[in-house]
Amino acid sequence: MKKIGTLVIRIIVMAVFFVITIFLVDKFQNRQYKNLAMEMENATLPLVYVDYEGRYINCLHGYTTVVDTTMLRDCITPVTDDKKVTFAVDDKNGYAKTYSYELWSISGDSLIENGDLTSDTEENGYRIFDIDIRMDIKPDTEYMLIFKLDGADGQTVRYYTRIVVNDNYHASELLDFVEQFNASTFDYEANEEGSFIYPYMQAYKGQDDDSLSMGHLNLTSSYKELVWSGVNPVRITSIIPQIKEIDVNYAVIELDYVTTAENTDGESDYYSIREYYRVSYKEPETEDDTETATGAEDAEASEDTGEADNAGTISVMNFDRYIDEYFNRTGVDNKNNVYEIGVVLDKKLDYRYSSDNKKIGFVRNGQLWLYNYSENQISMVFGFWMDDVENVRNTYNNYGINMISMDDDGNMIFAVYGYMNRGAHEGKLGISLCSYDAAEQEVTELVFAECNEPYAAMKDEVSRLTYYDGTNFYFMLGNKVNCINVEEKQLSYYVDHVSLDHVYVSDDMQVMAYDSSDQAADNATLTLVNFATGQTYTLDAGAGKSLVCYGFKNRDLIYGICNTADSDISIDKDSFAKKNLSEKVYSRIPSYKLFIVDENGNQIKEYQKDDDYIIDISVEDDLIYMTKGSKKTDRFRLAEDDFITYKESDDVKRVDITTKTTSGIAKLYFTVPSNIYLTYIPYLNITKNTVGDRSSDMLITVEDEYAGYMVYDNLGLTGIYEKAGDAINRATQIAGIVVSKDGEIVYRQSEMQAYNTIASSIYHQSSGSVDASLWDCVYMTLIYEGVTDLTYEDMKVSGTDPVQVLTELGKYPGADISGISLDLVFGYISNGIPVISRINDGRYVMVVSYNSEAVRYYDPVLDTEVRVSRKEYEAAMSQGNNELYSYVQE
Repeated sequence: MKKIGTLVIRIIVMAVFFVITIFLVDKFQNRQYKNLAMEMENATLPLVYVDYEGRYINCLHGYTTVVDTTMLRDCITPVTDDKKVTFAVDDKNGYAKTYSYELWSISGDSLIENGDLTSDTEENGYRIFDIDIRMDIKPDTEYMLIFKLDGADGQTVRYYTRIVVNDNYHASELLDFVEQFNASTFDYEANEEGSFIYPYMQAYKGQDDDSLSMGHLNLTSSYKELVWSGVNPVRITSIIPQIKEIDVNYAVIELDYVTTAENTDGESDYYSIREYYRVSYKEPETEDDTETATGAEDAEASEDTGEADNAGTISVMNFDRYIDEYFNRTGVDNKNNVYEIGVVLDKKLDYRYSSDNKKIGFVRNGQLWLYNYSENQISMVFGFWMDDVENVRNTYNNYGINMISMDDDGNMIFAVYGYMNRGAHEGKLGISLCSYDAAEQEVTELVFAECNEPYAAMKDEVSRLTYYDGTNFYFMLGNKVNCINVEEKQLSYYVDHVSLDHVYVSDDMQVMAYDSSDQAADNATLTLVNFATGQTYTLDAGAGKSLVCYGFKNRDLIYGICNTADSDISIDKDSFAKKNLSEKVYSRIPSYKLFIVDENGNQIKEYQKDDDYIIDISVEDDLIYMTKGSKKTDRFRLAEDDFITYKESDDVKRVDITTKTTSGIAKLYFTVPSNIYLTYIPYLNITKNTVGDRSSDMLITVEDEYAGYMVYDNLGLTGIYEKAGDAINRATQIAGIVVSKDGEIVYRQSEMQAYNTIASSIYHQSSGSVDASLWDCVYMTLIYEGVTDLTYEDMKVSGTDPVQVLTELGKYPGADISGISLDLVFGYISNGIPVISRINDGRYVMVVSYNSEAVRYYDPVLDTEVRVSRKEYEAAMSQGNNELYSYVQE
């Protein structure tokens, strides 16, 4: 018995000694290490929803960064005249301790009111908060409402939604309609003619859009495609509608959800779905309206919902569905020796491969993967989510990933930018530079730069350029090429004051070129930068010449040389109409000679032929196709296209991507050289993350002097333009909206009245000369806005730029809308806003009235109103270079 007791005591002593030893060894060995490798922490910040008339809309994600709200257009909440907004807070983690709110002007420069919030109500596990806005706010005017909470960790979290007050937006009816439309696309048994969506498809019959695929569908797609082409998926997440835009004319409503379907191998495939509905509500006609109505309803005005006799008519102006299939590692097709990527929205896949073709790094749906064929392993290198596709916190996709480099061992450098869903920087906006050690399967963050610019605004710039040379991290943000010394954590500007349209980057981001001027005629040089070597090269146009850059083919720069005198000769849009050229092409000077130089500035090829000019180019495989024009007095008109061979393809077989269609569904696949045989499903590795205790390394405040007019489409910010007219032209092509740098709506698609006049409201100012006509029109515009304490002479000495004068002296910001179409000019008059127009002999007139046949304008030179046909006015406007000015009404 005694021996047993002694043995027990010895065991206990040895166990205690072992534990103490392990503790001391661990403490000793790790005493110099501040970072530990671990899986990324789960998201902790609460989600907030708007409770709108008994349904949840506008899921809001929290920001621990103070965001530039002039560029934040995530959602808008309609508010009735009682000015009450209700929020539901999903805080299952118990993060929040106190609550408050702030109401700001949309420009972010005026705090209107604020207050603390308490809640005694709980619903469905959510805490309910009511905000009763006290101050008088203008109807139909956007404001920014910020719901705030403070956590136990002392962090302030902000949730942003625009609000607008109006009792007649019919938001509930439009939301009901959208949900019914969506549900009908899952009714696989309904025949086309009997389906709910059939009447709305009829308005688009005959319209073609060859760019659409299974990844992007709209009402020009077939009925079979709209009801999922036999895939028959099941929706596995609830739908919380996001109202993106709303006014009395229309609303844009977004639905985000996830579906799953069984594939031919019995595996479950998952699809991320984003749908946009541009819908309008027309009030029911009264008896008097019916008696006076002339003609039939427009076919595109759509059908009655039929819910009640007094229901209005809901029209579908646009419908878009975007599909991205989540990557499934089991998609090895050994019969065809390909690896399935899935249904993709964008066929431009970001991927790299090793020199032996046995390692592939690629980005899909917010995840970075490394496939190692040699070891039959696949590693999920980085992602804010893994298999939890139903977790809306982790799968929130307001971020992007750029692969910067990958070596033959699979080690990577990559950048994550946008909204950080979880981890050490949860809730922040910024750019994280990371390295991946393939042997250790560990990600280490090298530097994090926090910024105030939302993902929708930063993505076009940051996705264009991120490069790390081992010391310096280069990225584009705020119309600058920024440089961070990673070791010293110091920020500098590598290139300052350069707009997005004037920076060109190779696909692998190793080589960059940028213009010397935003003005085509003044662009005398191009600067070529090779980040890998640190060398810079200057390409000079020479006297009387300018350069136009067409971009890169691999790392080789393609550019042209122009005569600056040709800047006064415009490109005939009618002649090139079938070429579908972008607006940017029409702002260029056509070049008469083409050059190709390599990454070190060495000339590879030049091209010049006859007297033709190069209007635009496109690169396909090993050919460069040129759209060409000939100079005919005052216009460049279409000439015969041409092409040149870029380089002969080598015979080395490499990893590539291809599209295959099976059962009507087109999917993207990796193809591999014939000496590699894809046989087995790879084993899955989960990467660890090296995390520290810092919140951020540096803070970048973006002050974008180029952010004049921003164009948004369904997927976010798509361009920034100096002139409102250029932005409006782009928005009309993509059914988008234009927003000024102060957050004001400059243009959005709406129904225009058949005729309108504001002639009786225009004060007539006439100096009797062509030279003074512009300022006569500016003064009349200011008086029309309601500026009463301003003399004509005081206005004339206030400035030399009409937009500046209208902005500084008027009640609304002035806008250069030069270049917009005749219909868009009438759109301003339809909304009660006059337009200043330069006509054929250089004088400026004030457009004040239009109908189906004629236009009326006030001519300050003649001091009279002039009535001309639409065709006559359009010709006069064209000869005045479509120079137009107006203002942005709040």
